[in-house]
Amino acid sequence: MECADGYGRACRYCQVLGKELDTRRGNVFYDVKETRIIKGDWLFPDKEVTTVRKGIKVLNRTASLTLCEAIVRYAKHHIIDRFMLNHHHELYFDRSLRYELINFRAQRQNTRDIMQDLADTAAGIEVVHQADEEKLRKEQKRARQAARQAQKVRSLEKLVLTGDLENLTYSQRRGLEKHLSEERIAELMEQRGIRTEQVQTSLFA
Repeated sequence: MECADGYGRACRYCQVLGKELDTRRGNVFYDVKETRIIKGDWLFPDKEVTTVRKGIKVLNRTASLTLCEAIVRYAKHHIIDRFMLNHHHELYFDRSLRYELINFRAQRQNTRDIMQDLADTAAGIEVVHQADEEKLRKEQKRARQAARQAQKVRSLEKLVLTGDLENLTYSQRRGLEKHLSEERIAELMEQRGIRTEQVQTSLFA
């Protein structure tokens, strides 16, 4: 695992395995089956809920498939121990919670078994793909960044419309130069009722 995650990435022959390394690259994937009891109330009984999170990557970057296959064969116990250690708080506070790591595999890229997903769903198991969650997190991150950027632009535009342009701080000037075009600043200055010629003097002198 150390070789696959960085150390020895340039090796072509593995002294430990005693073989040439496959030039094809991939990763190690596994699924996590999570079962817990959802407490009911006086009308509804307790309910056991099962979720399978699929396609979790072991390595931070791709490695020779030879190393990936060796990890699946020899290091599953290490992966399981590390996972349980990282989730010991959840296991301690929810004694009904059970994790099972299943379906270890070495692949060039994670593939989905649609028929198995359908069978799991039909059996009442919630199926979640790690790739979908990562994509959603990235989209949410981009949305938050876009919202912050839009708020920054609105604040700068308000500064041009109503602020003291003669006494801008260095960071305010830099923000105007970075986020507002000269054309947009000129439009705002016209709205403010100040002649466009004063823009360069007030903002970029």
